[in-house]
Amino acid sequence: MRWHAQVLHVGGKDLRHAGWLLLAYTAVAAAATAAVVDRNPMGTQVGPGWTLSLLLLGMLVLAVLV
Repeated sequence: MRWHAQVLHVGGKDLRHAGWLLLAYTAVAAAATAAVVDRNPMGTQVGPGWTLSLLLLGMLVLAVLV
C-alpha cells in the first residue's frame, strides 16, 4: 500500500471511530450558537457554561484526532 493510500485509510478509520465525538461537538456548537442568538440578537454575550463545554469538547476532539 502506498503511503498516501495508507494515510487516507487510517484517516477514514479514525473518522469512523470518532464520528460520534465530532457529531457531539457540532451539536454543542449549534446549541451554543442558538442560545446566544436567541438571548441576544447581536450575539455579543455567551454564557460561561457554553464556552467551557465547547472548549473542553474541542480539546477532546483534537486529542482524539491527533
